Amino acid sequence: MRHKQAFAASAMLLGLAVLGGTAGAQEAFDYQFSTPGTLTETRRSSDSPSPYWWLRSGGRLLVGGGTGTTITGDLPENDPLRAKYAAAAPKTTDGGRHPQNSFRLFTKSKWKNSIQSIEVELLAANLSEPANRHAFNGVSLVSRYDESDANYYVATLRMDGKAVIKKKSGDNFYTLVEKTFLPGTYSRDGNYNLLTINKPFRLRLETGETAAGQTALKFWVDRERDGNWQLAADVVDNGRVGGAALVAAGANGVLSDFMDVRWDNYQVAGVATVTPPAPVKEPETPSTPKEPTAPAEQAPEPTPSGNPLAGKKLYVNPNSDGRRQAEAWRSSRPADAAIMEKLGNVAIGSWFGDWNSNVESDARNLVLAASREGAVPLLVAYNIPQRDCGSYSAGGANNPEGYRSWINNLARGIGNGEAVVILEPDALAGMTCLSEADQAARMELLKYAVGALKANPKTYVYVDAGNANWVPAGEMASRLKRADIARADGFAVNVSNFYETARNVSYGEAVSKETGGKHFIIDTSRNGAGSPGGEWCNPGGRALGQTSTTNTGNRLVDAFYWVKPPGQSDGTCNGGPSAGVWWPEYALELAKRAGW
Repeated sequence: MRHKQAFAASAMLLGLAVLGGTAGAQEAFDYQFSTPGTLTETRRSSDSPSPYWWLRSGGRLLVGGGTGTTITGDLPENDPLRAKYAAAAPKTTDGGRHPQNSFRLFTKSKWKNSIQSIEVELLAANLSEPANRHAFNGVSLVSRYDESDANYYVATLRMDGKAVIKKKSGDNFYTLVEKTFLPGTYSRDGNYNLLTINKPFRLRLETGETAAGQTALKFWVDRERDGNWQLAADVVDNGRVGGAALVAAGANGVLSDFMDVRWDNYQVAGVATVTPPAPVKEPETPSTPKEPTAPAEQAPEPTPSGNPLAGKKLYVNPNSDGRRQAEAWRSSRPADAAIMEKLGNVAIGSWFGDWNSNVESDARNLVLAASREGAVPLLVAYNIPQRDCGSYSAGGANNPEGYRSWINNLARGIGNGEAVVILEPDALAGMTCLSEADQAARMELLKYAVGALKANPKTYVYVDAGNANWVPAGEMASRLKRADIARADGFAVNVSNFYETARNVSYGEAVSKETGGKHFIIDTSRNGAGSPGGEWCNPGGRALGQTSTTNTGNRLVDAFYWVKPPGQSDGTCNGGPSAGVWWPEYALELAKRAGW
């Protein structure tokens, strides 16, 4: 694809990153447990020394090495916490030896509607006394916690293999839904723990509102940390069980019972609504709930236009090449600096590939930086094996296994955040350089990537479809179908190329007609003067095109976007540096010729 970019994330304190601190629909929170320290439990949240967390019970949270851990093993006899718990809860904590048996960690920030997730690794099950072997023990996510009355929602993956969502109201817990999720047969005295030990997995809880204003909850599990989120349980609380639904904003958090646990990568994203399950008969009593029918996974409700990007603010990277160059020229070349500002004030794509030493961290930094601005970033996944058929941007993952691992890491970096992803420029259009076996393998990888990324319904995936002068629309539509375009949000055209917008619209409409009306994105970064006879590698006389926008005037075109950062070389051709290297003089010429 004539492109390679070393992504430079904006500076931020990832270890303790908090975006927003009060209830709302858009605030985000990210905690990576990267700052070593110990948080000791306190009676009230106001007494907690952490600006982010309140440990209500469990003794201590130990943070270090990029993870947070409960107390592990037995407390020493001379530890004051042991005496405290021996007196207050001797049975629950094995005579005070295991305060971690009742671990309660809450955020100080509050949300009404949110999507939160956590990575969990169980280190031990503390079942030294047979009386403590309890099917209800497990790990949980909590939402809408009210410190004043200790009411909250809790979603638990239990040791007996069941996924349960409960409401605590007053002094009682009310089961809203309970479903068998994990394989295996639970036995109190034999097979008493169906959860995996020393194998991390991920939990996600969505708390929101239906269109009718009822509280809806969805509980998900990613057992292999590969982006394959499985819906474990979901329910709408209409107030018929356990009294009125909890509607006020409250803390989120994590709980664990009778376990030593390691925590990592805790994230919260705001969300406006949660699509409810299909209508079902409600539970008649708290003790004998009837399970609702589990719905298929659903994305957020589409906008009336069918464009998932409609009304979104597109992220402008404050550290883009254009902005840095304008600043560098401010004193020595003020006129050129003013022209270069054209590049610095437009949303552009951030490319991810084999040059990223930690793609998960880099993606997370970008998504969080955009979230701070209330904006959506554009990521370009560009790491398919045998990339660019050995041309200027040759490279990519070494093998299919490496690619699947890489795409999983990219998906983990995006997490629950909102992002647009252009998937593998040239992978479909340029696949004829491969053998039939390798073409089939590439299709499977693209299908896998679509699935991994779309596990987060707020990741909007557009599979690259070449350009208007490369592959006929009918053939491209056939390739897109094999790459699972049905599950993606659409496709992208003209990435890193120069063809006029009108020509790309016509091509995209033809492809859309053959793919069930799929929408598309057009790369307009350098097409302001069209394509000079099909030349694609640093051609002269070109100009910047339409700036990035979702206001396209065409119901099928979701965005005009600067997918290729203008000014980055296509390769060592026409006097240019290596692919992806910033070439300021070429960028300046593009900006000078722009018609805006």
